[in-house]
Amino acid sequence: MDIFGSGRNRRMAAALCAAALLLSAGCKKKEASQAGNGPRPVPVIAMKAELRPVEIREESVGYIEGPEAPAVSAEVGGRVSAVLVDNGAAVRAGEALARIDDGDLKLRHEAALAAASNAEKNISRLRNLFAEKVIPESQLDDAQTQLTALRSQLAAATRDLKRATITAPLDGKVQSRLVAEGDYVNPGKPMFVIAGSNRLQIHLPFPESIARRFAAGQAVRITSPTTPDTVIEGKISEIRPVITAGSRSIDVIVNRDNPGGWMPGASVTGSVLLDFRKTAVVVPALCVVLRPSGEVVYTITGNTAHAVPVKTGERQGGMVEITSGLKGDETLAADGASYLADGAAVKTASAADGSK
Repeated sequence: MDIFGSGRNRRMAAALCAAALLLSAGCKKKEASQAGNGPRPVPVIAMKAELRPVEIREESVGYIEGPEAPAVSAEVGGRVSAVLVDNGAAVRAGEALARIDDGDLKLRHEAALAAASNAEKNISRLRNLFAEKVIPESQLDDAQTQLTALRSQLAAATRDLKRATITAPLDGKVQSRLVAEGDYVNPGKPMFVIAGSNRLQIHLPFPESIARRFAAGQAVRITSPTTPDTVIEGKISEIRPVITAGSRSIDVIVNRDNPGGWMPGASVTGSVLLDFRKTAVVVPALCVVLRPSGEVVYTITGNTAHAVPVKTGERQGGMVEITSGLKGDETLAADGASYLADGAAVKTASAADGSK
């Protein structure tokens, strides 16, 4: 018995078989074509996770203040004949700041000098007379007492003449100039305020929200744009609360000797060491990608990327600390990582030379 039935049915069956064969051949060809033109590998730069020490720091821009800021006052009265420095000027101990008209002081000094000189000559004459028993000893004693008084007057006149030149009591910076040329000053009148520069007080403001992370004795690394090649180390001396109209903050203070060339009023950048981890896993920031499920990195095995969930810690200098998820010896996708998915094919190049 013919299972295909009549001749017409046999012809239809043959046609269907031929169509099926053609369809099957087409599908295989398409599959082969797709296999040869699959998803193109994603080009990435590969970098290694590293094990290295990590310093946990907080940074702030602050300023220098001289803890010593004495007021320099007039010690003699008179009219100011010259002002030699202005606000902000750097001065050395003993340097002239201003001069007071010393005309009257010079006359007084000359008179005291002449009187003392005459008294000394008189004493010499009286001693000779006393030796010859011409005058009593009491007369010589009176003359000696007078000479002592005249010498004291000469010393006072010499001191006042010297004090007509106002000098800096210490190395520092003129914080305030309180007089001008032509002013009349009385003894005790403040003329300048000098902020000392041998000892520095460095102020670093920080938000109150992180105040509990700071403590006296923590190490601080400090730089100043006035001497960019100098880095000094210090320790927190004290922490003061600061309340302003807009916010609450803390003032971290470092007291230390001047390394040379640092002046009150200059700005500084201070980096406070809060913690130190001897060994931590660190990766370039480009390796860490934020996905809806959280942060991931992509490890590379062969030519395939694998998503690894991670937890991150400190971020400094373009590097990120990985606190969970990596051991520290993995090869990771860096540049190009954001375009990857788990299992993606990759074409890697070295970060060092860009080679395949």
